[in-house]
Order: sequence, then structure tokens, then C-alpha cells
Amino acid sequence: MKNNFSFVHTKSWPYIGYALAVTFVLWIIGLEFLGFLALACALVYAYVFRQPNIFFDYSKAKGLLAPLEGEVVAITELQDNQEYGYSVTIEGSFQTESILRVPMKNATVMSVTLQRGTRLAEISPLFPYLNEQGSVVFQDNEGHTILVEHLLKKSIIPLFLEVQEGFKVEQNSVYGVGANTKTTLYLPHNFHFDVKVGSTLYCGQTLIGHFA
Repeated sequence: MKNNFSFVHTKSWPYIGYALAVTFVLWIIGLEFLGFLALACALVYAYVFRQPNIFFDYSKAKGLLAPLEGEVVAITELQDNQEYGYSVTIEGSFQTESILRVPMKNATVMSVTLQRGTRLAEISPLFPYLNEQGSVVFQDNEGHTILVEHLLKKSIIPLFLEVQEGFKVEQNSVYGVGANTKTTLYLPHNFHFDVKVGSTLYCGQTLIGHFA
């Protein structure tokens, strides 16, 4: 078993620190109500950036673990795509864990993209084009390649990706933070699913499926 524990992700420190500093100043000058609002903001940031304890069963290591927490809203077989055979779309929210974890064992980061943008509501027709988004391609030592695309919805924090091309990463290690994201995994033709539409995924714990 592997224990990955830290109360909050390090990216949260500036947000929480600023909110606590504002709280202190407001209380000093006698604006207690506004101070309590600032303290509430610090608690919200701590919740959004929370990084709970993960106990990882290495018997699942040959499979693909959920890179984030959320609900499977679509599984699609891709037609006329030579590289990928399936896509699975996962909806996150502010209530779900925002930590992003490497889903594969003994993986290499093949490419990383990060495009800053807006944070429009999902109902906007411009949502998939203008909103902040990023992607990471992972490949394990057996040649299995997956593409993970993150699309930020309305969010109080940006999308963070902390890996670079060529990085060697272990399964379940943290590679970023994405609060309230819509994530799509593109998987090879020889992938077999252990989840279905409507399944709830838990970051670093739920087995999405395995490679044949």
C-alpha cells in the first residue's frame, strides 16, 4: 500500500495565505464581518485544494486508475481514428477532489499543452473554444499511450499542470490541479472498461479498465 498524504496542495498556499492576511488586517481595523468573509474564503480554498490520503492497492497497477474524481458522463467508440479507439468523459465539480493524479504505471510524459483562457459557463456555445484547457499524453513502458484533456469550467482557480515532456512519473503521483473541470481520456483500441456511464470515479482509487 502507498500512502500519499498532504492536507492541501502546495498551489493553495498563496491563496490561503492572502485570504488569512486579509482576515487579520480586517480584524485589526475592526471590520469583523468582512474578516469572517475573508476567513471563509481561506476555508473554501483549503477545501478546493484538499489532497486526501490515498491508499493504493498495487494489484491494480496494470490497469488504468481514475486521474481525477467525478462522474462518467460518456463513453464513445471512436470511428476512423488510428491512434485511439475510445474516449471517456468525466465531469468534475467544486464538490469533487481537484487533485489530478497519474493514471498509469511507469509512465513517461510524451507531451504537455496548457492554454490559458476564459471560464465561461458550460451552456455557452463558446465554452469548448475559449475556456482554459490543457492536455497531457502519457505512455507506459509497454507502449500504451493515453491522452488526457482537461477543460476548465467556471472556476475560482486556474488549471495547473506540473509535469513537462520527458518526465518519468509513477502511478498516482500528483501532476496538477483542476477544480471544476470536464476531462476526456482518449484510450487505445485494446482497452477494456471496468466502468460505465453514470459510474462515480475516485481519484487514484477507481479502476477505469485495463489494456488487453
